[in-house]
Amino acid sequence: MTVDLWGFDGEIAFGLPLRPLGHALLLLFALGLLVLCVNDLKKRRRERRRGLSQTEVMWLALLIAGGVVASGVFLFYLPAAGLPVAPGVPRQASPPYFAAFAALPWMLAAGTLGLWPAVTVAIVTGLSAAAVETASLMTPLIYGLVAGLCSLCLRNPYAEWPGRMLRHPAVTGVIGGLALGFLTGIEVLAFTGGPLVDGLGFMASQLNGLLIAGLLQVGIAGLIAEAFRLTIPELWFHPRALQIGPYSRSLAAKTVSVFGVAGLVFAVAMLYGDWLLARSAARQLIGAQLTQTAELAADSIPYAVQAGRSYAAQISREIADPVAEGILAAEDLERWLTLLPYFNSLAVLDSRGEVLVHTPGPGPDAALLTAIRPALQVARLGVSEEVVVRPGQGAAARAWCSLHRSKPRSWRRR
Repeated sequence: MTVDLWGFDGEIAFGLPLRPLGHALLLLFALGLLVLCVNDLKKRRRERRRGLSQTEVMWLALLIAGGVVASGVFLFYLPAAGLPVAPGVPRQASPPYFAAFAALPWMLAAGTLGLWPAVTVAIVTGLSAAAVETASLMTPLIYGLVAGLCSLCLRNPYAEWPGRMLRHPAVTGVIGGLALGFLTGIEVLAFTGGPLVDGLGFMASQLNGLLIAGLLQVGIAGLIAEAFRLTIPELWFHPRALQIGPYSRSLAAKTVSVFGVAGLVFAVAMLYGDWLLARSAARQLIGAQLTQTAELAADSIPYAVQAGRSYAAQISREIADPVAEGILAAEDLERWLTLLPYFNSLAVLDSRGEVLVHTPGPGPDAALLTAIRPALQVARLGVSEEVVVRPGQGAAARAWCSLHRSKPRSWRRR
């Protein structure tokens, strides 16, 4: 995990989704935010609640400023090895990240001011996060939706234990974190190109990290907000009158809610388990294929070495007489480079190790000749040698040298 303490150092950019589905989701998210805020304002009017006081307006402005700053400081990037390239986008995917305190301002606004102030703080925070990292116009809408969901959970008036649990910011932070991770996955899908199946596969590959990042971001805010609620309870929202939740008003509602939640949890657990098994099976299959390929490639290495040694010996025999007569030219070596594989360059050296003929280029440098000098001493005695020269040992790159002594035909007959 890497940490960026200050993220306000890049260019500000905002982009629209690449898919038509992304544009539809953008409008749907905006419509959802509008419905949440309008319903909250209608509820306030029905309950004849007054507007925000001057102190609350100042508190709201402070939270907005805090959200802008928090979205660009203490950015944590989760470790992600081998990030794939997003379909239809010529760049590697960014690792999942979270801003440690970006969710805290709108979590506090949800518990102290209400739904529409929390959504306002979240939208401004999301705009800042988009400018810093994501460059997506969907980010502020996603932040606003998650803030609205957390506000509904924190301000619910239900008397049963689910309602009491949801009024705790620590519990609501878990729900908000899961929602943030899933909606961010939808954002990733919207900003990919190509076929929809490829986009869904890419989103699935990123979803695990996105869920972890969302849980950490909103979970940290929930824990801090829980401490705020316990420390200053008079500033936190408390329902005036508790009522029975819709899930407990009849036996049918209780049955549906219990079995519905249990079925949903079971389905999610089964789906996640199947995904883990599929991932494990795919990794084992790919590992087995790579191992088999490596074994086949390794089996061919001795053959390649032997073939290269034989080719080098054949060249040394054919050029022996021209070397003895002093008529060997670089064009003769070029013909051998064209006919035979494995060799990038050929050089003929005299008994002192000086280059007589070389192709292509100016010939091996002095550092390379120094590195292979012990092998040259052995090859001068008539024993073929192969030398591997690594970078830093006289070569700029890894080199394989095959050394053979050329024997003229007249000398060989003797």
